[in-house]
Amino acid sequence: MEVQIVWGHRPDPNGQPEEQPFLHVQNLSDNAIFVTEVNFLRGTVWRTRKPGTAIEYTDPFSDLNFPYCIEAGKSYRFELQAYAAKTITDATKQWQKWMFRVGRSPVRLEVATMTGSRKFVPAWDATPWENRAEWLKR
Repeated sequence: MEVQIVWGHRPDPNGQPEEQPFLHVQNLSDNAIFVTEVNFLRGTVWRTRKPGTAIEYTDPFSDLNFPYCIEAGKSYRFELQAYAAKTITDATKQWQKWMFRVGRSPVRLEVATMTGSRKFVPAWDATPWENRAEWLKR
């Protein structure tokens, strides 16, 4: 399983294209995988899970159908909550900003599967482009 955060377009309520962060999960194995959790983690040294899911949804009864099945050799795209990552980076302390300079992201994304495997990816780039903190711009 490989995971990556990319930016893409989706229509806003008026039908105009709007940039939004997406999580791409690619299944590289010969078997189907079942994604059971997608969470934001905050902290540079000791990671703590942010309550709730990192996936953007409008109707929790129809949109959140965990576990998501990804067939062998296929990929799946999840829409992420952009402002959830921003709230974590806005609450970052000064020493965590210094840790970011040496490669420790203050916000990470965790993807868990039904078999118990977990994949982590830095998620500082899931924050909105237009009001991203200066210290996050590399």
